[in-house]
Amino acid sequence: MTWKRILGFVLFAGAFFSWGFLSYRHQFFPFFLIRTAATEADFVYETAEPYPRSKQLDLVKSLPYVHATFDPRQNDLGVITAPSAASAGYNFYNSWQDSNAYLMDMRGTVLHTWSYDFRDQDWHHAELLPNGDILVVLRGSGVAKLDKDSKLLWHYAGPAHHDVWVHDNGDIFIISGETAHVPEIHPVLDIFSDTIAVLSPDGQRKSEFSLLQVLQDSPYRYLLPSFAQDQFPDEVKALDILHTNHVEVFDGGKEHLWPLYKRGNILVSMKHINAIAILDGETKEILWLWGPTNLSLQHHPTVLESGNILLFDNGIQRSRIIEIEPQSGRIVWKYQRRDTFYSKWGGSVQRLRNGNTLITNTNSGRAIEVTPQGETVWEFANPKVFKGGNRVNIWRMTRYEGSEPNFPKLLVMPGTP
Repeated sequence: MTWKRILGFVLFAGAFFSWGFLSYRHQFFPFFLIRTAATEADFVYETAEPYPRSKQLDLVKSLPYVHATFDPRQNDLGVITAPSAASAGYNFYNSWQDSNAYLMDMRGTVLHTWSYDFRDQDWHHAELLPNGDILVVLRGSGVAKLDKDSKLLWHYAGPAHHDVWVHDNGDIFIISGETAHVPEIHPVLDIFSDTIAVLSPDGQRKSEFSLLQVLQDSPYRYLLPSFAQDQFPDEVKALDILHTNHVEVFDGGKEHLWPLYKRGNILVSMKHINAIAILDGETKEILWLWGPTNLSLQHHPTVLESGNILLFDNGIQRSRIIEIEPQSGRIVWKYQRRDTFYSKWGGSVQRLRNGNTLITNTNSGRAIEVTPQGETVWEFANPKVFKGGNRVNIWRMTRYEGSEPNFPKLLVMPGTP
């Protein structure tokens, strides 16, 4: 081989490498073609769906949620797949921005309804308690407790959003927050600084700590973005950097599976940095963090009986459900379809006792139960549909077996299937 051929080969290889590098770096042809082919062939683990810089800027501007989405199958109402192969039980859910929560059987019959009008304070999430009471997270403006007859027991008037968790000692953990000036992130605009607040059983605030400060004081500080002064239009007044959407406090029952599941440690999901993390319940230090380059805008991570973590990975064009082994970060199970399975926001998951998985597609206002093989054996479509075909979103559906100790049996009449 002459030196000219060697030089030509080196130049060709260099050009090919440069094209490939730039294609990966900026996601132009043939990046998505190669990535899709490799993923479908299982040559690589599927990682988070990348989204462009412009999309990231839109996210931190804290765009408002929609509460109904057009559904071409608008005539689907209630349970539309026979429950014969599904896990028996009762389903609890609330519609987005609807002042009601519902308990229904597997055929869609409503057995109990909670209702309370907080005027301009829309319901974000409702959590069913073992005695039939519910906790209601009001969109950005507080938490309330209603009894089984919808009587208001107390109302905590303070910032709150997305989620609530009741610890076994009765303390109530909520996602709260305030605005703060953080010049290293933006020289002028305020930052929404998500916090985890602890309420007493009667709704009095006991303590609070800043998740933003936790990240700033950790080795994961590099995940926090920084922006130039002129990157946002004048109408933007604050940036939503973390957008925390889940909190869960461990009771210690799974500590034998992994020391990080120690009683009092806290699992959180921070959507806008594509990360889930476990915090030390006492020091608030980050003990474990996973997600960047693997997740996109995720919701509702929950610890399974096996010690694995199940979550809804939203993506930007299609969604998936993944189960990970947290010690290794390995994906051990996933549910993903090639069609329109996608939730632009929200989404929740629950592993049922028969091994199936209950999935709430918030944006479409639907919930499905799938087998480990991905077969749909039960489907529910929110019967609240506006004129024109916009179906009201469902934040989260939870399945309860009638024999579970945390299920309020007083809500179900004897003989109810």
